[in-house]
Amino acid sequence: MLGVVRLIDVPVSGDGRPHVIERELTTMAELDAIVTHYLEKARLWDVIPAIGSCLLVAERREAQ
Repeated sequence: MLGVVRLIDVPVSGDGRPHVIERELTTMAELDAIVTHYLEKARLWDVIPAIGSCLLVAERREAQ
């Protein structure tokens, strides 16, 4: 049991705003699964998944 955890993505550069990924995680299994999935999507798409419309942004980059 974690208590209640909020998972956010903060830009490495320090510029921009943090993005909430999940608001109420309560188990380590939930946290591990979401972090694994989120990082995989970020790697595949080369974008911040939490900004929304990630697949469209990734497809647009591939088309250029």
